[in-house]
Amino acid sequence: MDLVIAEKPDIAKAVSKVVPGTPSWKNGYIEQGNYCITWCYGHLLTLKDPEDYGDEYARENTPNEKLPIFFDNWGTKVADKGPALLKNGSKAPDKGEQVKTIGELLKKASLVIVAGDIDDEGQLLVEELLEWHRYSGPIKRLDTGALNEASLKKAMANLMDNAPWHMKAVSARARSVADFALGINGSRFFSNTYGANLSVGRVQTAALGLVVARDAQIEGHTSQKYFLLDVDVALEGNGTHQARFSPSKDDPHLVDGKILDRSYLEKLGQAVSGRKFEAEVTKEPCEEAPPLPFSISALKSYCSEKFNIPPEETLRITQSLRMNYGGLITYNRSECRYLPENMHAEAPGIIAAVQANLGAGWAFPGLNSSIKSKAFNDKNVGVHHAIIPTAQKADISKLSEKEQIVYRAVCGFYMVQFMPNAKKERTRLTIPGKGGSEFSAVSTRLVSKGFKQVLRTQDDEVSALSNVPAGKYPCVLSNPSIQEKETKPPKRYTDSSLEEDMKNVAKYVTDPEAKRLLLLKDKESREEHGSIGTAATRSAIIQTLKKRGFLCNEGKNVISTPLGREFYKILPDEIRKPDLTAKWWAIQQEIQDGNAKPEDLYQEVLAAFHRVASIQYPKIQLSNLAGAAGRKSIGTCPRCGKPIVEGKKGYGCSGYREGCTFTIWKEGQHGVYKVLAASKKKLTEAMVKKLLSEGKVLVRGLMSERTGKTYDAYITMENTEKGVLLNLSFDNIPAKKTTGKKKGGK
Repeated sequence: MDLVIAEKPDIAKAVSKVVPGTPSWKNGYIEQGNYCITWCYGHLLTLKDPEDYGDEYARENTPNEKLPIFFDNWGTKVADKGPALLKNGSKAPDKGEQVKTIGELLKKASLVIVAGDIDDEGQLLVEELLEWHRYSGPIKRLDTGALNEASLKKAMANLMDNAPWHMKAVSARARSVADFALGINGSRFFSNTYGANLSVGRVQTAALGLVVARDAQIEGHTSQKYFLLDVDVALEGNGTHQARFSPSKDDPHLVDGKILDRSYLEKLGQAVSGRKFEAEVTKEPCEEAPPLPFSISALKSYCSEKFNIPPEETLRITQSLRMNYGGLITYNRSECRYLPENMHAEAPGIIAAVQANLGAGWAFPGLNSSIKSKAFNDKNVGVHHAIIPTAQKADISKLSEKEQIVYRAVCGFYMVQFMPNAKKERTRLTIPGKGGSEFSAVSTRLVSKGFKQVLRTQDDEVSALSNVPAGKYPCVLSNPSIQEKETKPPKRYTDSSLEEDMKNVAKYVTDPEAKRLLLLKDKESREEHGSIGTAATRSAIIQTLKKRGFLCNEGKNVISTPLGREFYKILPDEIRKPDLTAKWWAIQQEIQDGNAKPEDLYQEVLAAFHRVASIQYPKIQLSNLAGAAGRKSIGTCPRCGKPIVEGKKGYGCSGYREGCTFTIWKEGQHGVYKVLAASKKKLTEAMVKKLLSEGKVLVRGLMSERTGKTYDAYITMENTEKGVLLNLSFDNIPAKKTTGKKKGGK
């Protein structure tokens, strides 16, 4: 029996369509002729935690002198995510059960066909199962780069030798162990050093650095005024148009590309005003092609900006659209925006399904499935292609509102690939000046809307200049005006713009060799240019930084917290910069080529840890910041002066790690808590604020359990050695303000 192990059920279903025999669905696999086809749910195995090797490796039992922790042949265990419910309510097998199923199938297999994604992780997640079950038989590799039937049939007929792919798995596992070791040892070292719950990671710390640097740029920015010169240009017989002065590149008045001397432009304006010149008007046809179909990063950014859907939610929605409703979209974590050329033949079926699903309004004017946009380009397709709709028909009313929004976006950007380009005419006016300077104006008008009939993109500036025929014209300049502008700092990050910069982090790297390696790593990608993280992990990394108190949101903006800034500041460059990704990638490539071993990467990690651990770090109180990181301060602790923050069961001091036990509990069984419960009231944040600032808070409408009557009272706070005591006081209760009608009123 030949056993195909696919990365996910989608691939297993696709393989089933191209192998001989009638499929018989079993629990966790398909029997079909001489084949069994089974699947993973991503990684079914994960690296063991240090605690799995014994309590002596638990976090609380590993002071800095016991670090670093590292295990030869670091073991794996079944991933701890249990059963999940799919959107349709059916129960997905848990990972442990699927591992057992694959193990039983391996006992009967005469050949294993690896059908993971065509990348390092896709190879690793299958091979680690073969190692787990000690499989030693023959192995082949299936090219899963394109999952349409024609491509898969060809791939099944031309199975690849697994040996070169095995080295990719070896390299991926080495990177996984290295990341795990860095995270565990670095996090424990700095947590021990500063008495706070701190964490480091190759990607997360570099991402934090992007935000810290951006915030510093913004907060340290000093606005600088600069100036622009506009003039009116009276073209003989063709009206008056406004033009702007563009200095030559070597103009001595330019400072960082801007003119800061207002008087220079004022004198220039006066010098040209009223004078005659010759202007040239040129025209050229131009076209705007439809935007490419989405990658996951582009889709997350689009939905965030247009519909205010957070990037991590868009990722979850695409997963639902792909896994439920019969599978409405293709692989949802792709970072590619292009399509294989042979997929163009599938367009009529996909278009028909989209129109059936979304209705008559999607019969776009000018839609023609024979049009082949620039999106269909084999040279730009890597492991995955762009995210597009499938030919699956479904009742769209069953989708949630946000699922419909995302599905329509994916469909729209696919459908416009079969519409004509927008045709335009660009008119340019130029008046040459001295030394390469000029006055110029541009107007671009839309001649034929094409795809812009249904998908609006950024509008061009159009003016009466478009009505002027091409040619040379005598003209007179007049009415010079100075436009005063100010330099602006860069914009704050949002979740989507931070992800975008993580894809292009090499532009911030100053070391030439590290920059070269980062760019070389992504040389095959059209969407990533010296990146950290992956399309599947970036959103989660950003959310992790927030959960750990290093980042927080101010509206849609992402900013670094005081804890994030102070912690990043003390970290050595060796573990906080993107250069680390470049260095590790170079070693991984050597491992793939057989010129290095995983141990070489491990030794690099351990040596780096020892260098980091040998540094004398500043003695600062990060624990205070960690206690309150990412949490709103309710008030000031009356015992130690640190912020009071809300927890699950109460409002406590953020200095608890230093021994401060001040806490106001949210609920209790006696005294004030019993009175509040009987009155169907709770201790609220607003009440606690009053208690902290004034020592008491007035509560109206309390109910007597004995009489059933209501009354008003103060809740007072007493800070004692035994804890915080809350009591009732009836002293000086203010009368209720009356808002009723006067006597005699109707």
